[in-house]
Amino acid sequence: MNRKYSFWLLCISSFYFAFLLPASTLCAGWLDGKAEGWAWYEDKPQEKTAPEESTTQVKQPTASETLSEIKKDLEEKLALAVLNPSEENIREYMEHQKKWIDQSAKFGMVWSHILMNNPSLDRTVTHPVSQYGIQIKKKLEAEETKELISDLAAKNGLIFFYEGKNKFSQAFAKVVESFCRIYKWEVVPISVDGTILDLFPQSEIDNGISTKMSATIYPALYVVEPESRKATPIAFGFVTIDQIEKNIRTQFKEEN
Repeated sequence: MNRKYSFWLLCISSFYFAFLLPASTLCAGWLDGKAEGWAWYEDKPQEKTAPEESTTQVKQPTASETLSEIKKDLEEKLALAVLNPSEENIREYMEHQKKWIDQSAKFGMVWSHILMNNPSLDRTVTHPVSQYGIQIKKKLEAEETKELISDLAAKNGLIFFYEGKNKFSQAFAKVVESFCRIYKWEVVPISVDGTILDLFPQSEIDNGISTKMSATIYPALYVVEPESRKATPIAFGFVTIDQIEKNIRTQFKEEN
């Protein structure tokens, strides 16, 4: 068989087998080697992804934040008007200032309306602010305080710790003597330094009771309940009778 005949026979055979075999079989081996030829650069279909839904919500400013921004804006307009006092800048500040003055006035009117219809919310009913009202209140409080002290004096005693050589103790002893005389309150004077005051010749020398009562500052005045032996401090250092009365009210009066 000559070479020319063999060549054409080979071509026909190749064509025949290529025609009979499926296209996928012919291309499989070639496409598997994608680095060889243009198949390396083929475009792959991209998967479509659904757009992500935005979960971020705009945060609304609180009332206090809004008021703070308004105040800041008004201050900025005032600063601008002072630094650059043009007619436009000053007018803009005045317009905004008037707006919030009117708003404040409206707030005050509503407040007053509520108080008129809800007097229990009005503190000035029991705590007057007028000068005459304040005087009446002070007089009533003084009467209540004197009654409170008289009741305490009838059931409790006083212990007066002092240092006989100390000038403050000597001066405060006169206050204590006057206070006890006014309210007919029995007092037990105790000298913590061993020196007896002439105003209280019946004084006792401290035998450790000051330590038991944790008294470390002198002079000192305590109310002592006989049955429970509970001691309540009402004065340290030099104070006046008025201050002793106020201190007793603070310690024993239950305010409404």
